[in-house]
Amino acid sequence: MSATVSENGKGQVRLSASPPDAFSGTVKVGSTVRWSAAPRDFAGGARPVASAATLGAGLRFSTPPADVSTGATRAAPATSLEWSDELGAEPSAERPAAAPPARALDNQAIYRIVREVAYPLSGDELYSAVAADEQLGLLYGLVLFPQASAHLGSVLRLMRSRAEAAFLDVFGAAADELLAVTGAPTATARLAPVHGQLLWKAPWLARFRRAGQVPAFQAAQNEEAIEHQFRPLLGPALALGLTTERALAVAYDAVATRGVGGGIRWLVEAAGPLRTQQQRTHALSSLGFADVASFQASVDWLPKDGVFGPVTHAALVGALRRQGDLPLPTPGDLVARLVDAADGDARGRLERLRDSDTLGDTAVSA
Repeated sequence: MSATVSENGKGQVRLSASPPDAFSGTVKVGSTVRWSAAPRDFAGGARPVASAATLGAGLRFSTPPADVSTGATRAAPATSLEWSDELGAEPSAERPAAAPPARALDNQAIYRIVREVAYPLSGDELYSAVAADEQLGLLYGLVLFPQASAHLGSVLRLMRSRAEAAFLDVFGAAADELLAVTGAPTATARLAPVHGQLLWKAPWLARFRRAGQVPAFQAAQNEEAIEHQFRPLLGPALALGLTTERALAVAYDAVATRGVGGGIRWLVEAAGPLRTQQQRTHALSSLGFADVASFQASVDWLPKDGVFGPVTHAALVGALRRQGDLPLPTPGDLVARLVDAADGDARGRLERLRDSDTLGDTAVSA
């Protein structure tokens, strides 16, 4: 690089930049492949999962202007630098680029997240997957809906509403009793035998596997996962700052394996930034609220109990984010915290989601 030096009338020296020397060619950056193993699912058997991230880039430099190589008279320089012996740099006049608008999640995008979370749970069996747990009973379908929860009974009711004749064909004379037991008001009652047999025993396992082959019943499982697991999670997760597909996948894994309430509670305990009473009091005060009850009254979807529970914690963090006065964790920070907080099979699943090429890292919205 060269520069012309001149003196002005004030005795200052100005350096004027000339076009840089250049060359023609392409620089190629190599590639890297990262492998991670999925944990054993509930039914047993390890499924290795490859997550490949390939980086390739070409950097091309154009040939220099003719005057650089021929000695022809140069055009006037485009830029100039004021000479200074002062240490330090002038602040940049450039403003940071505005973040692109968040992309609204539709059912297809939500299904893609659900499906990515589902693989370590249901594996290749997908909608026909069956497993058993000592406390949860039969685990069934795409994300292993537990019998002890309300989700299995809800899935079965959706199945019947979508294709009643097929439902009766698959589950036979015990279909009504099956719905009654799995729709009972308590977990203990939902675990009761149906037609004299526990649901995680024969002949029920074969019937549930067969049901998983019916397209209308597969759609019912999708609806249960999207409407009754993912959407109740969405408001608290976005408020907490889990605002990318990847971050929401990590959050949904917690809900699919711990229940909606248990999953949100774990997310907040592991990654919620308001850890102390002093922090919570300061957050409320900075937003103009005297106490938790007055804040809850300002948010339609919060309980009105005056208790600083997990959902209220998430909503308060969301209000602080909108205010914009305090630095808060990014989605990537939150994913890292959640992975670090997990252990055993859960950690393996979250590491897989963290490294997945299927999931995006752009902002999303409800």
